[in-house]
Amino acid sequence: MINEKQSDVEILSTGNSEESIGMSLDLDSAQMLMQMLSKNLYSDGIGSTIRECASNALDSHRRAGVKDPIIVSFKINENSNYEFSVEDFGVGLDDDDVANIISKYGKSTKRNSNTELGMFGLGFKSPLAYCSSFYFICRKNGVERKYMMYEGEELNTIDLLYKKNTTEPNGVKVIIPVKWSDRYTFESKIKEQLAYFENVYFNCDGVDNKFIITRSEHFQISELSTDRNLHMCLDNVYYSIDFQKLGIETIEFPVALRFSLTDGIYPTPNREAIRITKETKEKILEKIQLVADYYVNKFNEASQEITTYRELINSFSDRKIVREGRVILNVDSIAKYSTISFIPPKVKGVELLNVSYLYKNKRNDFDHPYTKKYELCRGKFRESNYYKNIADDDRCYIFTTLTNQKKDYLRSTFPTGWNETSHFFKKTKSFTLFGREGESYNSVLSLHRHPKSEWRQRIKDFQIIEKMYHELLIDADKIEIPQTWIDDQKKKRNGGIAPVRRERIKGNIIGKVGVALERDVAGQYCKFVSESFDLSKEYNTLTIYSTEDNKRYLDAIYSVSKEVEVVIFAPTQEAKMREHNLKNWITYDEFMEGNTIEFKRVVTAHIINELYRKYKSVFIKKEYLKLVSEDLMDKVFELETYRSKHYITYANDSFKQSMKTIADTHRLYDDEIHPLFLQIEALFKTLHFINPLFDSISNSYNIKYYSILVTDLFSYYSQSVNFEDFGIKMNKPITETLNEIV
Repeated sequence: MINEKQSDVEILSTGNSEESIGMSLDLDSAQMLMQMLSKNLYSDGIGSTIRECASNALDSHRRAGVKDPIIVSFKINENSNYEFSVEDFGVGLDDDDVANIISKYGKSTKRNSNTELGMFGLGFKSPLAYCSSFYFICRKNGVERKYMMYEGEELNTIDLLYKKNTTEPNGVKVIIPVKWSDRYTFESKIKEQLAYFENVYFNCDGVDNKFIITRSEHFQISELSTDRNLHMCLDNVYYSIDFQKLGIETIEFPVALRFSLTDGIYPTPNREAIRITKETKEKILEKIQLVADYYVNKFNEASQEITTYRELINSFSDRKIVREGRVILNVDSIAKYSTISFIPPKVKGVELLNVSYLYKNKRNDFDHPYTKKYELCRGKFRESNYYKNIADDDRCYIFTTLTNQKKDYLRSTFPTGWNETSHFFKKTKSFTLFGREGESYNSVLSLHRHPKSEWRQRIKDFQIIEKMYHELLIDADKIEIPQTWIDDQKKKRNGGIAPVRRERIKGNIIGKVGVALERDVAGQYCKFVSESFDLSKEYNTLTIYSTEDNKRYLDAIYSVSKEVEVVIFAPTQEAKMREHNLKNWITYDEFMEGNTIEFKRVVTAHIINELYRKYKSVFIKKEYLKLVSEDLMDKVFELETYRSKHYITYANDSFKQSMKTIADTHRLYDDEIHPLFLQIEALFKTLHFINPLFDSISNSYNIKYYSILVTDLFSYYSQSVNFEDFGIKMNKPITETLNEIV
């Protein structure tokens, strides 16, 4: 890069000078200056190391006319340590180049070039800002040399490690050892600093070389970039923008302004930032305006006539979305710097209405003609009339009539998950010309403020949008019931299984069943809604019932178990249920005796969760237990699986504790898993090291190094712990495993 020359120098004058002294560098201070120009020059040692090494490699390819990519690697080497490297196949270096250019601070061959990135003669030394020593391998004219550059006691030094003949092409490979704790920083900085570089092959985990860079005259976008704000590139070198120095707010727009080396913009000597001068500021602001104009135009050109309500939502929301390749951009944040205005979208057929105002201020009025009748949740139809905005959900249906047969069919085919709720509406009203607020054309469209000659057209405009809104609803009347399903139902009714324990009881009984809340209510876990129960039906789910007096206890049971239903009956109905003694129906008092498997699973999952919380790191990193015992790993996995299946995080903790007290008193735990829990709990208590060890070791620790830690500690404790007493099978003698690893 050609350096900016000093011009228009203003010299203060206080009279004639008697003597002029030219300033120079104190060679006795060379070590201190070297330290300043390497170790102390960069505020971001890792980012600068990555950028400078890659820039030098690309400059070498440009000088040699090489079109092949440079190779950027971040891998674990044969010694199980991370290392970062950059390799090029350009002009290479020989011993004279190393002695006369690489070893000199301030020596550069790039100051008269507008195609190369460097100019200060410091970039090759940048790795010393991160580490005290690094290697570089040079090939030139059939000779390969390996050097080590390091901080010496008095001067920074370059040692030649070997020299040999080679048939490999010219080039340079810089190799930098990486501290284990810095591996994640290197991964993110590689993406940040090299997101826009051309002709780079990444040999790095987490980087797909198929990522796309979209380039235009004034901007570019990289799928590899991690910066979500507007930034800039000087010849594809990434720089963040100091918006405070520009005097504007931060622009959240993941695009890079594009500048070339001839645009008169210069980096600081460490190349970590752009020098913000008055001229630079003007050029950046001008570029922002050009990019803003481009994207506002792009949005306007993409706008089409709106034909669906979903398109209307997207068009009149606060987000102005455009696509650039595979990247989705919200233009709003940069549009304020554009000289072009957004063109309001046009709804097909609408002539007079201000659709934007109508959508933002009156859209809830579109729900007026529809009355919520039912919701289908967890396989059950329930009456429901709570307010629901149809546009907020994709599972909204409209019907004229819903027969019992169609309800049964929908129950059997619709999703039954906790969050899978379908809503059923009936059109019961229509807009009138005049009437109550939100129920008439006059109130919604403010017709009285417009000439009567426009009323008919405004109503027609509104009806176009109303029809689009109506199309959001799925017509349940048009859902056809397959004949095969009808035939299957008849077979079940005619050839049903005879009851084993009791005779079928005819008749229905009304109660209130606990269902999920639609919004959070302090101290409450479910709501109770009316439902009719067929006494002749076989119920496979355990149902716990009581009267209104025990409502809060039933609410608590709902919160702690995934496997039960809770129902409230009036006292007379509750007494009737006791008399019938239906299968899988028990009272609250009977449930709290703790004899059901559902009760035992709740309390067993509770104590397993307490063990999980105490030894969380062991459970999360259980795969490392495989080093010493696959059997132990499998047993920990079995406990975790049981906990995931039966434990509810948001449950009523005090109620679970009450259940645990009952279980402790009468030993009411799940016998299929409780012995294993006691076994693992006792072992973890005996192995005092296991909790702090798993807490302190990262998941991505090198497996070989981690194996030594685990096996060493298990070997020590095996002298005092007989693992077979805990039912744990060791893979092999622990000392043998340790010797293999070492």
